[in-house]
Amino acid sequence: MPLDMDGFRVLGSIAAHPTAFRDIAKDINAAARTLVVKQIRSKGTSLGRLQEIHAALGSDVFNLAVDGLTDAQIKSLVGKLDKHHPELASFMAEWGRRHLLALANGSASATPKPKLPPKERPAKKKPATAPEVLNYASAGATRKRRAEH
Repeated sequence: MPLDMDGFRVLGSIAAHPTAFRDIAKDINAAARTLVVKQIRSKGTSLGRLQEIHAALGSDVFNLAVDGLTDAQIKSLVGKLDKHHPELASFMAEWGRRHLLALANGSASATPKPKLPPKERPAKKKPATAPEVLNYASAGATRKRRAEH
């Protein structure tokens, strides 16, 4: 069974010696982009993690990664990171990209959950009172039995 390589160490070595790996530069660029996009779209990526990724990559590289995302991916990310933003209902792709970049660089923050006005409670019903009792003499009437012949 082959031992797993330390990917971070290998990628660091490749980055430190780009001339030794010039024949696979195109593959390295594609792999780097794939890895960055995969991390940005990961289920575990929160707003804080997105900002860490942005800080680690720098604005230029991060912006290039975001530019390559589809409109649906942008909408999904913005919906996950800022789900209470009022403009999500009428999502426009260009706005979503700008907002995602603003969230990542810290110039915008997630919209807090709006407080709903308290629900009006229906008026309490008056306690039921005993119904008024009718007193009719005929109510107690009974039938007389016929005498048998």
